[in-house]
Amino acid sequence: MSLKLELEVTDNDGWCDDTATIAQVEITPERARRILVLQKAVKELGVFEITEFNYTARWLKGAYVNDPPEARKEQHLEEVTCECNCLVVSDDYFKWTAFLKHTSVEMKTDLVKISEVEELAKEEV
Repeated sequence: MSLKLELEVTDNDGWCDDTATIAQVEITPERARRILVLQKAVKELGVFEITEFNYTARWLKGAYVNDPPEARKEQHLEEVTCECNCLVVSDDYFKWTAFLKHTSVEMKTDLVKISEVEELAKEEV
């Protein structure tokens, strides 16, 4: 089993039209366990958060998380080219960040509570 997330994306640039509006991520039991390992490291090291390169998020533009289903069927989702894709884990949440390719525009997803993946981490692969 896995958990499929569609997360809203924000960015640090109000003028760029090429940024993603949503990110799609599939959390497998293995990925859930990795998130919990990083959470444990955050707590043990006493740091705010840990960031690691992670290219599991699919960054898309052309739709928004809260769009009604009938509107979503007609929308064309376009993949956004990114670099420096990261998973960021704190003691109680995680998120993904990335930079729009060849720019200084940083995009980040909504926060996801770690409690949402704890049960998934217990599953066998």
